[in-house]
Amino acid sequence: MKPTLQTTLILIVILVLGIGIGFESSEILMRRRFEKMESFRGQDGFLQKFDEVIQPDATQKPVVDSIIRKYHAQIERHAKTMFTYFNSMIDSMQTELKDKLTTDQVNRLNEEILRMKNPPPMHDHPQPPMKGQPPMMKEGPPPPHDRP
Repeated sequence: MKPTLQTTLILIVILVLGIGIGFESSEILMRRRFEKMESFRGQDGFLQKFDEVIQPDATQKPVVDSIIRKYHAQIERHAKTMFTYFNSMIDSMQTELKDKLTTDQVNRLNEEILRMKNPPPMHDHPQPPMKGQPPMMKEGPPPPHDRP
């Protein structure tokens, strides 16, 4: 084998390996970000995050925690309302589009809407909750039943 061909093959293999490692690293980082966001959703995660930021002393902690819990409950109520509103708007859009699309288009739209309303789990295997965290997604959309 000629040295230039050998060098070219080595460079191609290194390039392919670099792309694979970069892709996998990106996937891991994105997964960690989603896990962090997901842990923030629960009341304990919300409280823990703001306790880390504020660092209340022993006398402040009960008052600060009660305020944080109160606002978490309000935020959670609004998030559920927005989720319900989002679903109703998607349903309305789907109904209005139905008569204007071909059968294939309607089927693709229905599949996408089903995916949007029932996202797949972030992990292939359920992860244990983080320290002091409740299990993920206590409430929210029901899990998909007929997925492969």
